[in-house]
Amino acid sequence: MKPSKLNNPRLSRTLTNMKHQASLNMHDTEKTNKRPHLVTLGILLLFCAITAIIYSNTLNSPFLFDDQVFIVRDPAIRMAEISWNTLKTAALEGRPGHRYLPNISFAVNYYFGQYHATGYHLANFAIHILCAFFLFLFIRETLIRTPAGRAALPAHAPPWIVACLAAVLWLVHPVNTGAVTYICQRMTSLAALFFILSLWLYVRARWDWQIRRFSFQSSLMFAGSAIAGICAFATKENTGTLPIIILLYEWFFFQDFKLTLTRRHVFWIIGAAFIFGAISLHFLGADPFARILNSYTSREFTLSQRVMTEWRVIIYYINLLLWSSPSRLHLDHDYPLSLGLFDPFTTFLSLAALMGMTLTAIYLARRNRLISYCILWFLINLMIESSVIGIEIIYEHRTYLPFMMICCLMVIFIFRTASKPIVPITVILIMVLTFSAWTFQRNKIWHDPVTFWEDCVKKSPKDYRPHLILGATYADAGMPEKAIPQYEKGLALWDFKNVLQKDAIYPDTLCIMGKAFMDMGQTKKAEEYYLKAIAANPRHHEARNNLAESLIRQNRIEEALVHLSYVLNQHPDAEVYLNTGSALAKLNRIDDAIHCFEKALEINPGSAETYNNLGVMMLHKQDYATALKYFQTAIQYRPDYANARANLRQLKSFLNNNPAADTRGK
Repeated sequence: MKPSKLNNPRLSRTLTNMKHQASLNMHDTEKTNKRPHLVTLGILLLFCAITAIIYSNTLNSPFLFDDQVFIVRDPAIRMAEISWNTLKTAALEGRPGHRYLPNISFAVNYYFGQYHATGYHLANFAIHILCAFFLFLFIRETLIRTPAGRAALPAHAPPWIVACLAAVLWLVHPVNTGAVTYICQRMTSLAALFFILSLWLYVRARWDWQIRRFSFQSSLMFAGSAIAGICAFATKENTGTLPIIILLYEWFFFQDFKLTLTRRHVFWIIGAAFIFGAISLHFLGADPFARILNSYTSREFTLSQRVMTEWRVIIYYINLLLWSSPSRLHLDHDYPLSLGLFDPFTTFLSLAALMGMTLTAIYLARRNRLISYCILWFLINLMIESSVIGIEIIYEHRTYLPFMMICCLMVIFIFRTASKPIVPITVILIMVLTFSAWTFQRNKIWHDPVTFWEDCVKKSPKDYRPHLILGATYADAGMPEKAIPQYEKGLALWDFKNVLQKDAIYPDTLCIMGKAFMDMGQTKKAEEYYLKAIAANPRHHEARNNLAESLIRQNRIEEALVHLSYVLNQHPDAEVYLNTGSALAKLNRIDDAIHCFEKALEINPGSAETYNNLGVMMLHKQDYATALKYFQTAIQYRPDYANARANLRQLKSFLNNNPAADTRGK
């Protein structure tokens, strides 16, 4: 006998889900606004206002540290027109490789504003705001729609308020300045944006699919989740954990933590494993183990030392989550290595703490699933950057994605410790105000290179690298009297006992040291280190360019041109064209030098030194009017440029004493 509609199991399940959905929404609808879309828009505007305030003092912060490598000195992003070819060049040839979408975004920034940092900062602000907004939507969906989410909250905690406070707490957290103010770490924030967007779309699609099965809306959101996930993978490697996070959410919140495996469950597990494996192969190659081991050839630590040190680093990250005053935030941490399980003893204690966190998450999985998920979110999203891959030991921007759900955990915990909402809301708002003040204060450090590296030296006084870079920064700022002591201190900290090993594996450091000796006037010593850097890495363009500059100072012009020609063929750059023009000018090849200076201006239109050099070339051609214009432009870009001011003063004196001189140009 054909069953009636009322006895149809599928329809009954659908009706049950819809009733359950309605009951979950009822509390939130009564406690919040009857116009949820307006409330959501208001929250987005609130995020915009908060970000505008606490990051307002960074709009003119310059390119610092790796910004120079990945943006200023990367010719692949210098997009003169928006076309398929220029976008492809930025994506595939930009540095670092495999981070296609950040490279494209830098190219678009360059197209609209060249190297004016304000546009890059505004883009970073927008990404940060959207990250917080989608984090809010994701937490809200979890708290409203899932029984496990509602069970994590006490009765007096409105889901909308909890979700909003968690997102705001994360938005203003000072540690995020490492991913927002630090321009090139858009790689981190953009990856997090696609990550949380993909997860939110997946959750929305699953709820819609659970009620209406194969609807157009759920199909569209599933597709959007997949596209956002692909974008995340094309942004940064740490998003490879996304399939695991989605699978964990499915198990915790949709499958009700059941261990029974149906064909559908097996399909999901195999699919997630396949995606994770494909991502690993894409980034690590066909032999990932060899790739991981090779990543240590340019490091001063071994694989085991890094793994053990990372246990302590993760505990340090948690410490920063709770107390992140500006005095504790730092770009270039001089973090001591763990040489053994008990060397230092905090290595063992950190391992025990992490094991305790993991066991706690497992224990809470049935009792308080959302809290368990937040803990596992943190640990899993640090799995790639804080494990076996031979990258730098510690960077604060690596906490950007892991801290998202930890902030949610903090808010839930505070609400669970009080019986009335006014107390936890007050406590959280005090935290938000404190974090906002710390973020604003920390952002002041990024105002100029000198202030930034002075802060780094203060916080890592025994690390040679900040001293050497501060010395170079002083030299670039026209303060040689301050540069030399920093160079000397940095060189004194250099471990000469291991110099041969470091010479072979650390060309970047050798290049920095060469720059130090060159600015101290020791060109022969500088040449020695540049040659060592080139021997370690023949394609080290900065070392070759700096070597050429050293050779030019010694009037060894032909040798310099050999190195400059190599770099121009491999990696054309404004500074390389500038040095090539200077070398050609010394050979009295004025027209060739002018051509090089003009090419340098095409790449970097705001170079005061290039305008000054063009002015000097025009004096050789007796084109006084054009020379006058170039000297004035150089001073316009750099008012304190002594050479340009002296050249302009001498030219005006010459013209005053020679009124018959042709000033119309030739």
